[in-house]
Amino acid sequence: MCTVVKTNPQNLVFSTQCCGFYAAKILAGNSAAQVIGVTNIGTFIQIEGHQILFVSGEVFCGPLTLNLSSMINFKALISLGEKCTLQKDRIAFDHCTILFDACTPIWQPPPIYFAQDSLQPVYRRISCLASALLTSYQDGMFLPFLEKTFRRSAREYSSQALCEENLSGLLPSLESDQPGDLSQRLLGLIGLGCGLTPAGDDFLVGFLLASHYLNQIAPSSASEKELQDHIVQTARRKTTTLSAALMQCAAEGAADERLMNALDWLAQANADIQQ
Repeated sequence: MCTVVKTNPQNLVFSTQCCGFYAAKILAGNSAAQVIGVTNIGTFIQIEGHQILFVSGEVFCGPLTLNLSSMINFKALISLGEKCTLQKDRIAFDHCTILFDACTPIWQPPPIYFAQDSLQPVYRRISCLASALLTSYQDGMFLPFLEKTFRRSAREYSSQALCEENLSGLLPSLESDQPGDLSQRLLGLIGLGCGLTPAGDDFLVGFLLASHYLNQIAPSSASEKELQDHIVQTARRKTTTLSAALMQCAAEGAADERLMNALDWLAQANADIQQ
């Protein structure tokens, strides 16, 4: 599709090329909304009922993303705090309108499969990926945890080496005296950091997403499922609306396609590590 420009220079009209499946549900009804974030690549909109939608100029899909047909100057056209309106075929801002219709393709995350017999190859890929990433993560709050977990040779990886008692105490926390129990440590990550998606929340998105697919080969116990539900419910009270929405998606097996691709590579090595 091509970008369409109205004759009125004060209001530009842009078309869409893809819509995440959660975003499609949000766009199904009419409602008022407000811009809660504007970046160079897109804008975050909060809808009544604490729902979140991301209008993106990038090609990367996601459950909450509405992808435009081309990049636009978001910061020039959309203002933080601006009110907007969602209708059945458009989002109307003060200076631009985003059009979509029933023909807009709906993005669904592809399924991810972990091997039933052994996770040893997964551990080796984790080590390989982490060693490539850690050099650019020297100031990150999760560095001690990552170093302890991943800077071991692939032959050392086993379920015992990755058990919670060895590692959970290295997770950062909002509370300096947070107990070492894994469940409490994970709950302590909620809202840890700054921005619309604090670093602690990003970690939990990964945890919930991986848990969803690992549970398909080894169904979670009642306590594990309770922990996952507790994380999602607590996030709604303790962190940003965007982070809470992303955690809800992750718990159901959905995330930005780049994160899905990374988890798929860890599970099956279906692509080159650089991809």
